[in-house]
Amino acid sequence: MACEIKKKKKMKTRCIIFLLIFISLTTATHGAEINISPSEIYFSNVLAGGYAEKIITIESDEQAGNSFSAIGLIKDWLSFESRDSMIKVIVQPPKNASLGKYVGYIVVDVISTGDQLTGAISTSTALKTTIELTDREIKQAVVKDIVIPDIEIGNPIEISGVIANEGNIKAGIDIHTKILDKDKKEVISQSNQITVFPSAISSIDIEIPNNLETGKYRADITILLDGMLLRNEIAPFEIVKKGALPEKEEVFKEKPAIPLASNIAVIIVWLFILIFVVLRIVKSKKSSS
Repeated sequence: MACEIKKKKKMKTRCIIFLLIFISLTTATHGAEINISPSEIYFSNVLAGGYAEKIITIESDEQAGNSFSAIGLIKDWLSFESRDSMIKVIVQPPKNASLGKYVGYIVVDVISTGDQLTGAISTSTALKTTIELTDREIKQAVVKDIVIPDIEIGNPIEISGVIANEGNIKAGIDIHTKILDKDKKEVISQSNQITVFPSAISSIDIEIPNNLETGKYRADITILLDGMLLRNEIAPFEIVKKGALPEKEEVFKEKPAIPLASNIAVIIVWLFILIFVVLRIVKSKKSSS
């Protein structure tokens, strides 16, 4: 009799163990994967009383929301601006802060939607953040990716590009554009101004209205940082008849699919195991009676 009782307890224990494993596996297979980049942030040559910014990205299959906070000596210097999966981290140290390096952490709480088994899941990650304060002003910027596409007659000339402020003070950018015809004669000129904050990246989006005829042209673009030449570029483009250019296609970014098939397969396997264990317990009870 004592042997039978011991046998039943052993079977019940096995059943409970299998059930716990089943729950843990199904929960794990439904968790959302969180990726935060970069994993560490370093602000160099920030002016005391100045400004700096950097971008971090958060990627998740099932992201529902996020929140941010900071700990350490730098916590009162930081603020955050969130837009979709991109978060701007802004540093504004006080003017009376001592020069040197300061280390703290940005705590990112990401809430994923989960599913019927797990519900909402909150994941916290701490990003080491270093801020180096200086009293030396740095004026420096870089221009990248100047593009002028062909246009249809009657449409404005479009100039796009990127300006990165690699200094620690505001950059006043002047952009001077001359449109030249096939004989190198200037037919249009336009000037634009852009202000780029320290360590920020700003886009160049310029439109130049015109009444030019179809044909081949060149844009002579000069970009200055407070009078200092950053870049001079001559870019060819063409004005064509209406309907001659293909229509722009909208690109939709699909979210990565969650591998439900593999999750269901795991669940089915463990259901069979549980059914087998339950049947063994029932058979054991019948044989003992």
